[in-house]
Amino acid sequence: FNQFDVSKDGKIDYHEFVSVLKPGLSPIRVRAIEDAFKKIDINNDGVLSIEDFRVVYLEQARKHPKCLDGTWTVEQALQSFLDAFDTPGQKDGLVTKEEFKNYYSIISATIPDDAYFVFLMNSCFDIN
Repeated sequence: FNQFDVSKDGKIDYHEFVSVLKPGLSPIRVRAIEDAFKKIDINNDGVLSIEDFRVVYLEQARKHPKCLDGTWTVEQALQSFLDAFDTPGQKDGLVTKEEFKNYYSIISATIPDDAYFVFLMNSCFDIN
């Protein structure tokens, strides 16, 4: 139980469960994840912050359904997106390369084909 309960909150959530069971990443997948991280890391400081997301995803945040209906501000949409990558139970507003890799390794576990995983990453992050 302790191995799965990474956040030490007495519960095992989906991300904690999958992170322990996920298979390793092939080198081609690691590169796709690293390329996506570099694309978002605008100031090239090795961590993703709300400022990086604001530069890269401002237009997408404005189109978020909760922004369109007035439930959220654009800043809340950007923060929500950043929080998705941050370590559950240990959110600090910054996403390290390792956290970003962990997030995508969980997604990677559901995609059996390397080429398709790379295609999805390149499409999502507009990488040529």
